Amino acid sequence: MNVTLFPVLKEESHSMHVYCRELAGHLSKKISSRVFQPNDVPLPSFLNKPLNKWLLYIMQAKSAQRDLNHIVDHGYSHLLLSLDKKRTVVTCHDLHPLELPETVTWHTRKLFKKKMELMLQAGQIIATSQHTKQDIMKHFPEADESKITVVYNGVAEAFKRIPREEIAALKERFGISGKKVVLNISIPEPYKNISFLFNAFALLKDKDAVLVKVAGLLRSEQALLKKLGLGRRVVLVPFIPEKEVVKWYSATDIFVFPSLHEGFGFPVLEAMRCGCPVICSEAASLPEVAGKAALFVEPEDTNALASAIETVLASNALRKKMSQKGLEQARKFSWEKTARETEAVYTEVCE
Repeated sequence: MNVTLFPVLKEESHSMHVYCRELAGHLSKKISSRVFQPNDVPLPSFLNKPLNKWLLYIMQAKSAQRDLNHIVDHGYSHLLLSLDKKRTVVTCHDLHPLELPETVTWHTRKLFKKKMELMLQAGQIIATSQHTKQDIMKHFPEADESKITVVYNGVAEAFKRIPREEIAALKERFGISGKKVVLNISIPEPYKNISFLFNAFALLKDKDAVLVKVAGLLRSEQALLKKLGLGRRVVLVPFIPEKEVVKWYSATDIFVFPSLHEGFGFPVLEAMRCGCPVICSEAASLPEVAGKAALFVEPEDTNALASAIETVLASNALRKKMSQKGLEQARKFSWEKTARETEAVYTEVCE
């Protein structure tokens, strides 16, 4: 079977590039796959994304069709305008613009809904969690549920605990040797709920603990950080490559992920695979993905989050227990399994 994978543009979502890379790399030999790379046309910045994503990509995609097409991100469902819909699979990762409408603009919501309506015309839809499938049916009850298959994402083998000397070197480089470390890795989006984390961290009695925030902040979060006087207790790390992410997961005492909505939740399993205890929101797909290995809090209960962080930081035994449970939970997810289940969807489309 010849399959073309249609990825997001180069400058867009890192996690979607990971999904495409890992899926393509784990498909079996009976699948001849290629990842289509659209040719960007150099344009002024304000025209670059609209024209390359919405016009040129659609035009180029038509000639790249094969036995089966796979749009790896629902945000590119507009490619169905030029592809054979019946021979196309779309992966839907989440519906947070519809689940949390207050976090996006009216225009974004309207455009997102249009793309979802296009997605429903595909031959098959892959949802990355049961929660995402339920969200699709909730917002689009007219959808054919039999065409929606849940296939969980995997976790890359690169995520594993690094040697102690590398952990020590990383902490020394950032001036946090001997400190307890609380980590968050998330893109700067309102639904990631970082202000909630900052407010909870400010309540900690242990003033020696440090919070490491990777991948940037919103302006409102920067202002809150200053208002709370947390500057010296928070280490801000810009977007970093995967190898550096693995180091931070390994060097951390707790990974805290207070997101209001996730369609899957890559960081939770990445942290677990590195042996890092996880505290996360009891929201959307996170209980489904984290299972019984994480400590859950309501995403708006600041005192509960502060208490959970303090409890885990104070107990070596608890951290060890959570670490072990996390490793066991992460083993349930692999890209090999994702690829085999995705191939089954391909076969169904081509029959």
